[in-house]
Amino acid sequence: MKYFFIFFLYIFASGFYQIENVIANNKPITHSSEKEITHAYRDGTASQIEWYNSKGKIDSLKSYYKTGELNESFYFLKGKYHGKSYKHNKNGETLTIWTFNKGLFINREDPKIEFSAKTEIQKKELHESLKEVLSQFKTSQNNLKYRLKLESIRKKLGNYTLALSDLNKIETLVNNYALRKKIKTPKSILASIYERKGNIYSYLEMDEKALLFLEKALKEDPDNTRIMYNLGAHLLSTKSYNRAKLYLDKVITLKPTHSFANRSLSEYYIEHKDFKKAKYHNDIALTNEESLLKYSHPELENDLRTQRGLIFHKLGDSEAAIKILNEVIRLNKSNSYAYRNLGVIYYDLKNLTLAYNYLNKAKALGFIKKYDSNHIESLISASSKN
Repeated sequence: MKYFFIFFLYIFASGFYQIENVIANNKPITHSSEKEITHAYRDGTASQIEWYNSKGKIDSLKSYYKTGELNESFYFLKGKYHGKSYKHNKNGETLTIWTFNKGLFINREDPKIEFSAKTEIQKKELHESLKEVLSQFKTSQNNLKYRLKLESIRKKLGNYTLALSDLNKIETLVNNYALRKKIKTPKSILASIYERKGNIYSYLEMDEKALLFLEKALKEDPDNTRIMYNLGAHLLSTKSYNRAKLYLDKVITLKPTHSFANRSLSEYYIEHKDFKKAKYHNDIALTNEESLLKYSHPELENDLRTQRGLIFHKLGDSEAAIKILNEVIRLNKSNSYAYRNLGVIYYDLKNLTLAYNYLNKAKALGFIKKYDSNHIESLISASSKN
């Protein structure tokens, strides 16, 4: 049984799924929607809107950034991806164009690839890996190995709608295989699928679904420290501090140097203003910073260095703190969290002009919407009275 998954990969790797040699109709798709379902971020901003036809089949979907701008636009025919679909940046520029034909993937174009100095290497590597996987996936769309790789890359690139579709397809493939073989799907495989779904729902702030799938994952694989961490991190993002700390503490009891759990505990102690403990966990995580950079979401703002700047300031070394945060901004000029931390530091140092400038920059970059935090408004107001 334990070799099921490896065996399954080889079975599907040898399979061949012939797609239709037809290019999807590029004319605009018209819709007559009978039903609209809106999902929202925690602050009420729409995260995703789905439109359904009179037969209950989805015919279009749009997703949005936390700051309100259009992210993705997908179109469907009889409930299946069809025609051209798009991903945009916050300026409205097209980043990606997908072409589908009746549910089958045909092509992907990336007119513009965005990255900062911090994410350049990671983004370019992801796109190279994506090209390699897609070259095989086009002719093997029921191949589990390629579907798994594709889901992982899509999630890291922020293509969450398609990543969720991949996971639903993977779950169907796995369960159908188990049914044919008259065996139970191994718990570790189900746990992995549930965990991946939970992580995406967490990012989209669909908190009930995120919690449901992450708890299901841990139930299937109760000793898995990665799942424990992801559940703890999700609870931390919803400010369920006691439960979050329970899971994060359990992770570092089993794996004291777990870099992600230590980073999250650093965040926990910053929120609770225990900066000595925050530094302790930040120091441990920093010893494996390379792993964090490799596996974290490319757009993560409250990273180790951003945390570290505020920690150093609160422990009395404001000069070092400012130097750290300026370097963070040099690598990513859109890091609203780093600007916020600099604003807090200069406010504490009574330099209200710089505090006002940095806090306003954080606000302009969407800090309030991204982190459901209005506290900088009062600091901006106080700083403006200099």
